[in-house]
Parts: sequence; C-alpha cells; structure tokens
Amino acid sequence: KHRLAKDYFALQDLWFIVLPSTLFGLLAAIMSFVLSSETLDEDTRIAVSVAAGCFALFCTSIQTLGNKLGWGSRRDAHDAVAQELKHILDELDFQSRKPDHLLRSRDDHEVEIVLIKYSQILSQCKSLLPSKVQVPFQYLEVQVREYAWRMAKTCGNADEFFWLNSKAYLLLHNRIYNKWFWPVRNTTTDEVDEVLNSLGVPYVAVRQQFPEEPVPFRFRL
Repeated sequence: KHRLAKDYFALQDLWFIVLPSTLFGLLAAIMSFVLSSETLDEDTRIAVSVAAGCFALFCTSIQTLGNKLGWGSRRDAHDAVAQELKHILDELDFQSRKPDHLLRSRDDHEVEIVLIKYSQILSQCKSLLPSKVQVPFQYLEVQVREYAWRMAKTCGNADEFFWLNSKAYLLLHNRIYNKWFWPVRNTTTDEVDEVLNSLGVPYVAVRQQFPEEPVPFRFRL
C-alpha cells in the first residue's frame, strides 16, 4: 500500500505541480525574451509584458500550492516506509530459506521484536494513505477475513486468512500498479472481486460491517 501511495503522490505532484509550473515558467521566460526585441510596437510590448507577468504569477501560485499540499514530502515519506518494510520482508524471507538444520523455531520474543519494528516503521509515516489506495485493500481484507473466518469455523484452518491475505495483497498491488491511467482511474470492486476469484475466494456480503455507508458497499471505489 505504501508503494502505491508513493506512486500516487509522485504522479499527483508531477502532473499538477511540476509540469504546470515548469510550463508557465517557460512561457514567462519566452515572453521576457520577446520583450527585448526592438521591433515590437508599444501596444504589443504592453500586451506581452502583461502576459509574461501573468505566466510568472501562475508559476509562483502553483509552486506555493505545491508546497502547501506537500505531495512531494508525502511521496518521500511513503517511499521510506515501503523501503523499510521491504527490508523486513527480505530479512524474513532470507531466514525462511535457510537449510533445516540451521533453522530454529521463532519464539514469542522474536515475533514481538518483528512486530515492534513493524509498528515503529509505520509510526514514522505521518502521511495518511490516499483513499484510492486504502479503500480497495480495505474491501479486499474484509472479504478475505470473512471467508477465512468461515473456513476456520467449518474446517478449523485458522491460517487460511494469513496466506490468502498476503497473496491477495500482492495480486491486487500488481493489478493496480499495471493498470492504464492509474491513479486517474479508480479501482472498482469488480476488479477486486476478480483478484479474489482467482484465489478461490467467493463474494461475501459485508454490508453489515460498514454501517456508516448509506448505500450498499458494492459501489465504484
């Protein structure tokens, strides 16, 4: 989620702050260069001067708005969290690939250390996840939790949730990341359902878990 949030804020900053401010700054510089020409009459010179001033004002306003929104800093914050979390996952994956005679069971203390590091990394990020990233994963997690709870109730398999949740997270991330015109295009519940169906998770009505929603939860996210 933090990797997608980093891409989301990076694209927002690029398309709505960096490119417009660069364009208006370039136009203002071109107008200023044109003003140095002695072939312009007085009326044209005034019009070009006003246009150059307007473009410079637009450029400054957009840069000020960008500093206020802080999309660049939020991008860096989510990028740092994503890198730290990836480091933890790589370390756990490396430990799991050791030969059996080098492996030793993880006790509660080791698990607690990993959870503490995980919580500390998340607490460092002061930027909230955008809704275009948070809502699809929230919907996916609720669906998987409901399915895994029913499986545990009928089959006694409580580990089903953890395996399905991690696998579904990865598949949904890849689907969103590789989608054309993301994050302009929203992720729909139908797309999340396709990910769940590929893992054999049927649709489960979760309307009762979101009482604050005035409409059924199967809306376009």
